[in-house]
Amino acid sequence: MLTRTAILPIVAIFFAATLALAASNRVTLAGRVVDSTGKPLDHVTVLVYQAGVKTGYSTYCPSCYADCGKRAITAADGSYRIGSLSPDLRFTLLAVRDGYFSEFVKSFDPAIGPAPNVVLRARQQVNDPQRVVRGRIVDSHGLSLRDAVVQPKGILFNDEKRGHIADYGTIAGLDLVAVTNDRWFRQS
Repeated sequence: MLTRTAILPIVAIFFAATLALAASNRVTLAGRVVDSTGKPLDHVTVLVYQAGVKTGYSTYCPSCYADCGKRAITAADGSYRIGSLSPDLRFTLLAVRDGYFSEFVKSFDPAIGPAPNVVLRARQQVNDPQRVVRGRIVDSHGLSLRDAVVQPKGILFNDEKRGHIADYGTIAGLDLVAVTNDRWFRQS
């Protein structure tokens, strides 16, 4: 008969083996980001925006899975890799870079191979200060944080004829997300 002191190490070994097996089943998502001419883009933030089960139905929030928020920054050749993802999920990716329109890759399964190329379209510089929101995200030491994701929930502005106006939700002409650079985030 096994004693408690003999059972505990056996349980610990079984638990460690189970964790190792679960970690070895994780998948890596790889892909490439290019501009509209096919030129690779470096320093694009590619993140897992949402996830969902491959089969069946889930009542879990699509942006609440543990893999959501994982991200990578593209290399000089436009490539990126996001590792240790659940093999049971499909992912919606978001690619963001200053000077380009954000782009989604919807419902991608990394088990089938590399993601399709993400093509970012250049945007014209917005020079009207009334059409640009700027901000700065800092850490506890006051240092700027690069690649922090900013999601606007609404805007408040002053209209000369109608006074203060608030608009919430998806707003035409406003990016769904912005990502900070070395100095600030820019939302236009």
